[in-house]
Amino acid sequence: MLAIVLSRRDFREFDQIVSVYTYEAGKRELLARGIKKITSKHAAHLEPFSVVDVSVVPGKEIDHLTTVQPVEYFPAIRGDFKKSFLAMAMVMITDRLVGTHVPDKGLFRALKTWLEAVSQAPAAAGALADAYVMVILERLGLAPVLEGCVCCGKTFSGIGREALKPGEDTAPGIYFGGGGLACPDCRRLKLAAGEQVMAAGLKEISLLGLLLKGDWRLINNYEFGSGEAERLHDLVYAFALYHSERKLGDWGNLPLEPKF
Repeated sequence: MLAIVLSRRDFREFDQIVSVYTYEAGKRELLARGIKKITSKHAAHLEPFSVVDVSVVPGKEIDHLTTVQPVEYFPAIRGDFKKSFLAMAMVMITDRLVGTHVPDKGLFRALKTWLEAVSQAPAAAGALADAYVMVILERLGLAPVLEGCVCCGKTFSGIGREALKPGEDTAPGIYFGGGGLACPDCRRLKLAAGEQVMAAGLKEISLLGLLLKGDWRLINNYEFGSGEAERLHDLVYAFALYHSERKLGDWGNLPLEPKF
């Protein structure tokens, strides 16, 4: 069974539970017996974001991982700190956002092709990570509404025409919140309800649409203007936090040294 390793956590003295995303069965949590022993022949193949071929047998409470065959280790990612950090962050986010036993071959292909794109890229690009997060949220049915206000349905062009209104609210009239775009009136309602709503320009909204396409090559080659990538990341990260039931680290902030 083809799988991508997402994470490992200790279980008892010598065992670990390995979380993998499989092509056929979605996310699985498997018990790997003896994996912490120095004599284990499978430990080296079960590093996060490795592509492996695994064999599984049913267990009473949790299925057991019996054999592991390496398929792709991505040495070009592991040899680059920034690439390795982004890859670790993305498999961790996948592990936290995705439930078990929900097959999605499209999500598996997205993660695998994303890892291949990062491996082949000349340098780590944060926009690639932002794009993957948007794609995985879309696969989970959480794509943002970008065509108009998510609350009242006012069209994007209509929001643009009313970008600035006279009165107390003189901030830009295009906003982005939990479900997507928000007009100035609905933005006030969202803020009153305690929801985070961020100002967004026409360019940022257009770039969010680009990220959702999941064209890794196009995104990696895109030339961002000054501050564009940072503003785009802030929107993506806030959107991901809104929809996550578990804490997500900010993959846009590289640590000073590796801590995985």
